[in-house]
Order: sequence, then C-alpha cells, then structure tokens
Amino acid sequence: MTDSDTIGVGIVGAGFLAQTRARCYGRVRDARILAVASRTRARSEEYAKAHGVPTICEDLDELLARPDIQIVDLCVPNHLHRPFAEKAAEAGKHIVCTKPLTAYVGQDLPEGAEDEEVSSTSRPEMLKVALADAQAMVDSAQAAGVQLMYGAPKSSSALRGPLPWRCVAGKPTQDPTPPTPSSGATTAGAR
Repeated sequence: MTDSDTIGVGIVGAGFLAQTRARCYGRVRDARILAVASRTRARSEEYAKAHGVPTICEDLDELLARPDIQIVDLCVPNHLHRPFAEKAAEAGKHIVCTKPLTAYVGQDLPEGAEDEEVSSTSRPEMLKVALADAQAMVDSAQAAGVQLMYGAPKSSSALRGPLPWRCVAGKPTQDPTPPTPSSGATTAGAR
C-alpha cells in the first residue's frame, strides 16, 4: 500500500517499453509501480522480480479493480491502446499511453483480414479510422473525468514541429500552439 502522497501505478505489459517505464518511474519520487499485468504470468513474474513490483495481476481487469492504482500505463501493442484505454477510463484510472496513440491496424476490417487487405486500405481511410480511435480514447477519458496522457520520447519526430492536435481540458483541438498553464492544457498532476 502507498501513502496518500504517492501515486500508485499499474503497468500493463512486460516488454521493452515496460522495462523502460520501470526505470523512469524509479526516478519519480511520488510514484510507485504497485502492480503488473501481462500476457503471461511468467513475464509478469520476471518483471515484478526485476523491478520490485509487489503485485502480479492475472489480467487487465484485476489490475483495474485495485483501489491503490491511480494510473495505468499501457505498454501494449498498438491495436490494444483504444480498448485498454477505454476500460481504464471506465474504471476511473488515469491513463498513460505511448506513441502511437492510435494506429491503423485493420480494426475496421473483418477479423482475420490478411495483411494485403489491411495495406490496400486507402491512406485517407486509415487516417479516418485512426483519428476516430484517438477521439474515442479522449472522449472516454473526458466522460470518466480522468486524464489521458500521451507519452512520446523527446526524439520523436512528432515533437520536432507543431503538433497536429493536443488535448486541452479533455477536448482535442487543431491548435498547434504549445500548451501553457493558462490555456487549460493538462500536462501533469494525476491525483
């Protein structure tokens, strides 16, 4: 259990990104990874042992049910970002999701669609589907009153120029102006 000044973090996934996140959270004074859930128990156990995580959850639902978890960090494949973010928001958890926030992976095609069918989808249609997924994630977080935080490394090409959209008070905007405290943009403080 954590004290009231510590943010409880739940990590979903135990791969490369989750390893990186553990090192990062280790440097944050007021946050502690309290639980991990991964595709296999063996991966979760290995992660927990390596990073001193006290609890292994069998699945996302078990992790989301924990009252000591305030933030869920999604270190999962791109096609899981939207459904996992929506579930986390419904559970009242703040969400950290890394780049890409969303991607086109054929999610509008019938299950089992071949790679050729996915790649033959027009670029405008891919963008439309990906933006709809991103909007759904933002809407879910806003409806639940939680923060959806997007993490991208400093070296990300998206950060070299104006961002095409950002989240201001839970609403996406096309304004490329960097967020400022007076603009209402949410950048931290998930308590």
